[in-house]
Amino acid sequence: MQLALPALLEARHSYQARVRARIERNRAALADLQREHPEVEVLPGHGGWAAIVRLPASRGPEWPLALLERDVVVHPGHFYDLEGDDLVVVSLIPEPERFRAGLARIAELLAVS
Repeated sequence: MQLALPALLEARHSYQARVRARIERNRAALADLQREHPEVEVLPGHGGWAAIVRLPASRGPEWPLALLERDVVVHPGHFYDLEGDDLVVVSLIPEPERFRAGLARIAELLAVS
């Protein structure tokens, strides 16, 4: 392992670039959702591969389960000690196509809320 370490550390650059590009694409998709649905608020973040999203209070703590029923997995905000039943945490790591599909399901649920 000690002898392989320099090569492993050098290989990180391509991996990090791919992860950053994926996160940027997914953040852009999340921004598109916010523009199309002003009732959705993406809270400012300072890095990382998760985003905090405020959804309309109409469903309150039911959001995570309602989304799970539509094959969208989010974490309730209280998992992160966030106050407010309308906060969910989404991962920015999924493949962008899959992430956009999840956002489309969120938009569908917003339309019936």
